[in-house]
Amino acid sequence: MNEKDKINGANWMSGLCSDLPITAINMPGTHDSATKYVRFKPICNTQNLTIEEQLQIGVRYLDMRFELKDGRKLVAVHSIADCKKERGLKAADLTAADTVNMCESFLKENPGETILFQLKEDDGDAGIALFGEFYAQCIRGREELWYLENRIPALGEVRGKIVLLRVVGVDASHFDDKTCGIDFSAYPYIGSRDIRDFRRRDIKKLSDGETYAQMYVQDSYKLGGIKKWKAVTAFLESDLDPRNFNICLTSCTGFITPKAGSAFINRRLREYEFTSGRHYGIVAADHISSDICRAVFMSNYGAEQAQSATVFSFMRIVFTFKIQY
Repeated sequence: MNEKDKINGANWMSGLCSDLPITAINMPGTHDSATKYVRFKPICNTQNLTIEEQLQIGVRYLDMRFELKDGRKLVAVHSIADCKKERGLKAADLTAADTVNMCESFLKENPGETILFQLKEDDGDAGIALFGEFYAQCIRGREELWYLENRIPALGEVRGKIVLLRVVGVDASHFDDKTCGIDFSAYPYIGSRDIRDFRRRDIKKLSDGETYAQMYVQDSYKLGGIKKWKAVTAFLESDLDPRNFNICLTSCTGFITPKAGSAFINRRLREYEFTSGRHYGIVAADHISSDICRAVFMSNYGAEQAQSATVFSFMRIVFTFKIQY
């Protein structure tokens, strides 16, 4: 058995260089990650695995969406549909704390890994109150579990931690760039049917509004079939900058259900040649499978590690120069 054969979904980050910025790592991810058990399943179910099962097969980017109910209860949702802990009409709601506990359990067993946790409000209008409740219920008292700075870290800084990507707003009088996560509040909504409608948005410091990185997103979910696949491949084969977050969502509603759409796209993802050493960023899919995950994360094992480590070293030199001068 060679060394690559020992790499699996639960440990694949452990073999990567600790100097890599997390943006330079090719990561499997999921869209609407908490929907294995969800109300209105035919139209709202986008995953056939639980959060725990996704992490075990290699997923490291979670698209987590919540609603704040009655000013206190944070429930995982997909639009107006509540996510549940298990199958059944009487199943309990899946809460934010439940999902964080799953991540914590995985990281305790696999301390060489990290998890990107994208926090979003998907229903309701709680706004900044949602983040306040999330912090109170899921972060306070176990801050050591989280990476909460508003900057892009190296992998070595976040092994064993959850990296917070904050799409929701925040009360700047109570939180700062050390406590509220990476600012994803400008995350784009892409409702067009344009194959090349990729959106670039700034990631800014909370303190002074300075842009320090960008996100580059392909999420043309209204496309279906071959047009969606063309959007996916056009993004993956473009010149992506590993210093920024590059996110390719393969989900679509061009077919009747997410299940049908993912069946078409995932068949092509399995056939796609993810080249070792090439940068793809985050590839987030519906109804993801272990073979798709493996194709994505194994592409990290090549020249990319050395190239990205060099990129990050350059970034650190520039940052140090700015601080000193």
